[in-house]
Amino acid sequence: LKPLGTKGEIMAVSAGEMQEAIIRKLKEKTGRDLEQWREIVRLHGPVGSKLLISWLKTEHGLGHITAQTISAHLNDGQSDYEDEAKLRD
Repeated sequence: LKPLGTKGEIMAVSAGEMQEAIIRKLKEKTGRDLEQWREIVRLHGPVGSKLLISWLKTEHGLGHITAQTISAHLNDGQSDYEDEAKLRD
């Protein structure tokens, strides 16, 4: 059995499940789904995942994990946290 969250929903237990849950709840939490975020980033966002994460947090008030998840999905699913070389930059 998976653990229950504070609202009784089943919580994600892996990083992949956590990202899927964040993407599923984007519209509810931010008012925009992933495709809408993709368009905003394409039109106005900076290049580079670190800059994008910072921009999403400061300009749009997103939390770090939500911003990081959006960035990873817009970057072919690759997160800076999955690339050891990027972690050292």
